[in-house]
Amino acid sequence: MLSLFENISPPNAFHGWLNVYKPVGPTSFDVVKQVRRLLPRKTKVGHGGTLDPLAHGILPIAIGEATKTVDYLMDEKKEYIFEVCWGEERTTDDLEGEILRKSSKRPMQKEIEQLLPQFTGVLDQLPPLYSAKKIGGKRACDLAREGKEVILKPSRVTVFDLEILDYTPDKVKLRALCSKGTYIRSLARDMGQALDCYGYAASILRSQVGGMSLEEAIPLEKLALLEKDGILGEMIRPIQAVLADIPAVLVTSEQEQKLRYGQMVVYQVPDSAHDSLYILCVNDQQKAVAIVEVLDTMLKPKRVFNI
Repeated sequence: MLSLFENISPPNAFHGWLNVYKPVGPTSFDVVKQVRRLLPRKTKVGHGGTLDPLAHGILPIAIGEATKTVDYLMDEKKEYIFEVCWGEERTTDDLEGEILRKSSKRPMQKEIEQLLPQFTGVLDQLPPLYSAKKIGGKRACDLAREGKEVILKPSRVTVFDLEILDYTPDKVKLRALCSKGTYIRSLARDMGQALDCYGYAASILRSQVGGMSLEEAIPLEKLALLEKDGILGEMIRPIQAVLADIPAVLVTSEQEQKLRYGQMVVYQVPDSAHDSLYILCVNDQQKAVAIVEVLDTMLKPKRVFNI
């Protein structure tokens, strides 16, 4: 007979999230590779939302069983601080690209302020030509670099808030709070077109992802030192720390066993959680057991954590 915890990870395994500060330069996958080298062999590692090489800021890194919650974190709101330079439109919509068009026109601050409502709310946004958007299984940026025709379709995104932080005639610094899938480079390009002066993203900082803040982010170069000192594991946040928007309930050991085997359990869901699509179940040790769907008085497991 199989033991209940036969598929549970060993006690020294790492499961959770690292709030990593990615500098300008490396790709998101480069960061994943660096983190993977610091962890026990065969540990699963992923990230919660790509950051362009020229962008910096928070890159959430999922470790072990936390990789099962990437989609949930991706749904969290993200905050960006970015600068738009006026007068040029570029192939990549950032500093890296070749100049396509130029304009001597520069917008006044009042013109930009009047434009902001047009770029707030639900938008149908065309991704940058050089992006990780998949077309027939290949990234748009790879196809573009191969000289192949790239035809992208608009994606529906939401910009919850957009405000000016600083202004000069040649550039503006903005803060955006937006949904997953929002391209800041596209926002810069489209604003430049709307102002009839062209524009591109000169710098992009991701300052918040859900409950992860920039102030708590660990610099990429510091991770190796933390591992060497044997305290990297202390920096890993538990799975439920990034699922703050999902109500959590305590389950008994019997209910835990059934959930781990993919079975539904009877549960009296508290009133405060009735309107939630999903619920996080934790055991008496406050370890994540499963993300479940509420079906009347039953909990149906959607993601089971082998911790």
